[in-house]
Amino acid sequence: MRIPRNILILSCAFSLMPAVLSAQQADQNVQGFYLTTNPSGATVYLDGEYDLVTSTPARLPSNLSGRYKTKIVSPGYENWKGDLDFAPGTSRNVAINLSRKTAFKAGLRSLFIPGWGQRYSGNSFRGGMYFAGTLVSAAGLYFSDKKYQDKRADYDVAAQLYAEATSISESVRLKAVKDAAQRVAYKAENDRRTVFYIGVGVWTLNVLDAILFFPRNDVVIPTVSASAEGGIMLSYVIGF
Repeated sequence: MRIPRNILILSCAFSLMPAVLSAQQADQNVQGFYLTTNPSGATVYLDGEYDLVTSTPARLPSNLSGRYKTKIVSPGYENWKGDLDFAPGTSRNVAINLSRKTAFKAGLRSLFIPGWGQRYSGNSFRGGMYFAGTLVSAAGLYFSDKKYQDKRADYDVAAQLYAEATSISESVRLKAVKDAAQRVAYKAENDRRTVFYIGVGVWTLNVLDAILFFPRNDVVIPTVSASAEGGIMLSYVIGF
């Protein structure tokens, strides 16, 4: 029996339709915005027409459009913030390298603002303590300096009156007043100096703390190997 040509062509067309539809669906599946980070596993926050939260590597929907404020967070790495633009129906691959947090960066932050380095390394409580301690020291220095200036002014007045004394009895009396004012002013100056040194100590300790107690992610792995002389050599690596 001979099959008409038009029926044969129509039959072939119907048989090819599932393959064409599958290819179109596969093409739709690969479309979209593909985002990767180094390291992977970072959390991504997208704020735009929709609020999205995902982790890398991530393929975002192809129907996203417009500009999204983006924040990428990964433990041990600095947060990445920026804007990502989306166009519907397009494909785009974006790779973002995250910067590792370091003890040097933590110390530099604490050098400028006490407690900032601790907060940067993930210890907000300790950072807050150093920041509060520095504020208390600064307030103490302000009031101790004000007290010293007042006592110094009292001494200057007493010294001036003593210099203008017109009799021996008045001179003896005013000298006692001047000496007492001098002792009080000297004590106020020592108090101011002590508060200043305490403030410097808190600031310095804050910087050292940010550097020395920065979280270490490196693992110390000892390695045993044979040396050229026939002995055994033990080596290990410590990360900073």
